[in-house]
Amino acid sequence: MTVNDAALPPANKPATSAATKERRAAWSLTAPALILMFVILLVPVLIAGVLSFTNYSLGNSGCDWVGTRNYEKLFTRSTYEKMFVATFTYVVTVVPISVGLGLGAALLINSLGRFREIYKTIYFLPVMATLLAMAIAWEFMLHPSIGMINRTLEMGCGSPLEMDLALHGRRLYRWFPGLAW
Repeated sequence: MTVNDAALPPANKPATSAATKERRAAWSLTAPALILMFVILLVPVLIAGVLSFTNYSLGNSGCDWVGTRNYEKLFTRSTYEKMFVATFTYVVTVVPISVGLGLGAALLINSLGRFREIYKTIYFLPVMATLLAMAIAWEFMLHPSIGMINRTLEMGCGSPLEMDLALHGRRLYRWFPGLAW
């Protein structure tokens, strides 16, 4: 028996192995997230790319195919070169400098021995302050008695929309059991 023969599965082994089942389970669990990412991230980019070849404008009922005329207008503008130089300058200077400064600060703080945890806290405080402010704002918005979201929902209570949702909501739970959470 050679090494290659040992790697082959026996003839009486079922066609789907545990690894195949695990691979299928992984893809079936990952597929909804991948599809959602495709729909949310890539489809709008593709739509914008197609619309860039038309004379579409918000508020207009229709649009005509203009081909590369939009790009010709963009590249022949006198301000295009100025915009391109400004963007290129920003990308070449600001991005590497900010990444380098952040990496340098992280390495410097990590190399400290005595007061490392205090400096980490001080360095991270601006991030935490923003998160804390957002949490407080959401807490006020969702407050049971003074929150504006609950007040807005209360204005709709007893309305025909609520009655319609109450009638049809029972049917939705039958079709989508996950809504009953």
